[in-house]
Amino acid sequence: MRITTCLVIATVLSVSSTIHAEFSGKHLRMELEKKTNKFWNTPERINFILSKYGIDGELDATSVVDLNSVFVDVEYLGTIGVGSPPQYFKMNLDTGSADIWIPTEPCDSCEGHKTFNPKDSSSFQPINKAWSLRYGDGSGVNGVTAGDTVRIGDASVANQTIGLATSLSADFVNDRYMDGIIGLAFPSLSFTGQKQSVVERLYEAGEIAEPVVGVFLGHIGDAGGKGEAIFGGVNPDHYTGDLKFIPVTVKKYWQVAFGGIEIGDRSIRNNAQAIIDTGTTLTILPPTLAKAFHDAIPGATFDNRYGWQLPCKPTTSLGNITFYLGGEAFPVPIADMIRERSSPEDPSLCFSGVAAANSDLIIMGDTFLRNYYSAYDYRQARIGLAPSKA
Repeated sequence: MRITTCLVIATVLSVSSTIHAEFSGKHLRMELEKKTNKFWNTPERINFILSKYGIDGELDATSVVDLNSVFVDVEYLGTIGVGSPPQYFKMNLDTGSADIWIPTEPCDSCEGHKTFNPKDSSSFQPINKAWSLRYGDGSGVNGVTAGDTVRIGDASVANQTIGLATSLSADFVNDRYMDGIIGLAFPSLSFTGQKQSVVERLYEAGEIAEPVVGVFLGHIGDAGGKGEAIFGGVNPDHYTGDLKFIPVTVKKYWQVAFGGIEIGDRSIRNNAQAIIDTGTTLTILPPTLAKAFHDAIPGATFDNRYGWQLPCKPTTSLGNITFYLGGEAFPVPIADMIRERSSPEDPSLCFSGVAAANSDLIIMGDTFLRNYYSAYDYRQARIGLAPSKA
């Protein structure tokens, strides 16, 4: 199924929050479409995730799973234009990385993907600095950097630094839907030498009211449902109550303080750091914390083939799972941490939406974020979260 993405200028209502922030004026709306893509075995998926954070993907004995087990990977895609006139690409919206990259001509390994032709763009500015990303499972992207006009809806910024991929590994080639990635993390994370994010440049150009991106991923139960990204503000039609803003601890990733988890009457305290990442399907915990999490859920089990599994129909007596971020409580129904059926031998078991990795880093991925509208405020270095509307 192909993405049909509509990008329009939209007026979004102002919003109150616990600290009375208001966003009004000019905004851009990017429709996001959820795509269930390919099957990933668990260590492969975790290695791929951890590569963005410069972490060794080696899994310890409590996390090792057989390569025959699988997770369905899910991604959220919108469209941007690059060049003059614009050439359009389907992009994975990713708050866990900072660069914009697209396949370019010539590229022998980019079959099945739209490729950018620099000769067709009058605004193209070559930089030709070598650029690459390497992933823990051996996959990667290689290419050169350039500057060109990037367009979102009817707005554009000139000479935005982008990565032009001249070589894609098989994992990217086999992704049937995504052409590239639009990274929304802070520029200090950039591998392409980007000095300012596209959001900050849109703001400085007067194209959006605030250097803020509001993201709605749609509820976990929406098969193929559409989400939305608002560049310049937030859309209160997609959340309830007020946004709770929590400060970013390091302006690199969208990183916040993590205080622990509550499951039923069990409290698991753990002072750590967590990254809010729209580009990651799972929620990733260190092995000890992942084990404590699953031990608190009756019927949870670990299998070398399938990793952590949960009962497909969990006991309702547990209520919500509550994550503590920046001193605030964010409850999630336990049912929303349950994914696809995992074992043909036991149809009562499903993959857990929480996985373990051999790192102290915590990654709050889409299994968490589908329950919350998230707002990323570059100027005040903070993240706002409010329960998303079903």
